[in-house]
Amino acid sequence: MDPELLPVSYRALLNDREARFERELASGHFMPLLFPHNFAPPFILIVALLIPHRHSSVSKLVRCVSYICILYWTYWNTSNCRTLGLGNGYGVGLVSFWFAAWSASLLLFNDVQRDFKRIERSIVALDRKETQNPPTDSRSETAKSTALANDDSSTNGYRWRQGSAISSLKASSMSTVETDVVQETYLFRWQGYPETRGHRLTWILDLISSFRGPWWNFRSSTLPPLPDSIPAQVKSTTSKEAKWQTVDLNSTKAAFWFIFRTFAICYIVLDILKVTVMRDPYFWGMISAPPPKPLDALGPLRSILLTHIYRLSIFILALFTGLTFIPAIPSLIYLSLSLIPGFRRWISIPMEAPWQYPRLFGPFFSSIMDHGLPGAWSKWWHQLFRPSFTAPSAWLFPRLPTSWQKPPVKLLLFSFTAFTLSGMYHAFGSYTQFADTKPFYGTFMFFFLQAPGAILQSLLAKLLVPRLPFRPPRWLRRLTNILVFVIWVGVTGPLLADDFAKGGVWLFEPIPISPLRGLGFGAQGEGWWCWHGKWVTVWRGEEWWNVGLRIV
Repeated sequence: MDPELLPVSYRALLNDREARFERELASGHFMPLLFPHNFAPPFILIVALLIPHRHSSVSKLVRCVSYICILYWTYWNTSNCRTLGLGNGYGVGLVSFWFAAWSASLLLFNDVQRDFKRIERSIVALDRKETQNPPTDSRSETAKSTALANDDSSTNGYRWRQGSAISSLKASSMSTVETDVVQETYLFRWQGYPETRGHRLTWILDLISSFRGPWWNFRSSTLPPLPDSIPAQVKSTTSKEAKWQTVDLNSTKAAFWFIFRTFAICYIVLDILKVTVMRDPYFWGMISAPPPKPLDALGPLRSILLTHIYRLSIFILALFTGLTFIPAIPSLIYLSLSLIPGFRRWISIPMEAPWQYPRLFGPFFSSIMDHGLPGAWSKWWHQLFRPSFTAPSAWLFPRLPTSWQKPPVKLLLFSFTAFTLSGMYHAFGSYTQFADTKPFYGTFMFFFLQAPGAILQSLLAKLLVPRLPFRPPRWLRRLTNILVFVIWVGVTGPLLADDFAKGGVWLFEPIPISPLRGLGFGAQGEGWWCWHGKWVTVWRGEEWWNVGLRIV
């Protein structure tokens, strides 16, 4: 690229982009992203799921009509709406397609009222310990607590008791207790589609917003197993059979501080990465930009190769860090709220339980070294959208002819469907960006090509390795897996990385305050505060109904 064609500075690039966006918006080339106009799909889905089954035919009709409406809004939003926020508009297409896919899973491929259940908690006793000696009448208090657990006068699944039930249950193992400490005893149970409207609404809202479903019966198979006590409780038919548990806020606090440390580390890494991409015009969207210093002084061949490795590594690290950083924010909020007794007892799901906050990514080295490319995608990389991507295959496979219902067919069906949907999901994000991108030949093809790559390696490992004249040692198998992963991602990675850069994803500002830029390490004109401009403004169009909050 001719250096004269590069923007004067990073800040000049942002100002020019904003000016071009406002000109095209004013000329009517596209519409702004407005609330509530472009946010109808979630409300349509909620209303459709709130209606209980009365007649099967009517229920199916409501779900089909609701999904057609969601598809219409998805088409309208992705075709007409643009914004500079959300990754230069990436989030418009990305969220729209994901919600359409998730809605299909809930409305078409599954029966929510029949198939889905979540783990809820019933508090059966509260105990305020006021003495250091446990009560002596253990049997009577335990009997009282059991009677309380079976009490039909409870409301909304909660049963309250001010007394010494917990002391009684733990009298045999406790010689002293702290003074004036409230403990909670609770039971876990499966909760299907609720009968009451209020409970049903919160149940549905949780279902829609649960990506991996750690406390739902569709929880991803890649998640760590539940604690041993929970499956035993939810399978119990009566409270007498179940083993009661006590809230352990020490583990809640430990989970909070672990996630907080992860959040802080990601914050620092994101600041470093943002300063790094500010200095390389490639991440501004100039794909043919010359190598950054000092790589430009290494000679043509080495410079090109090392620049490719450098930029692809920055791309992968930025994705990994950003995807770890964002979910940590709601996790910290939920864990903080769960430490408040009143809030904790008001919510029916065990928000204080650490198993509700599993790590987003699996182990890196063991997944890739032991399984190669298939392990990278199925064991290491995040599985946030796995339920929506596997729902069509899970619905279709049992309906295939019996002669087709074989493991190879299942592998092909699930793999190609998941990667095709993943490619479309990200391609929609690329399409709605305010930039000249290649949604199909770039983003979509990257994800689609992962399916044949993973399947090919799996087949070769099963067919070729047993025919070798020797048994490959573990170090050789691991080395081969690493090489397959590195080569395949190295060859196909630029399809996605270049489209991300061209689309302006890296112009997005992930953090509000930058210590590095405040100390002068950022681009010219950058300082401590990073979130400039307005996020939301009032929009008034030509028609009276075209009024709303514009997402800038």
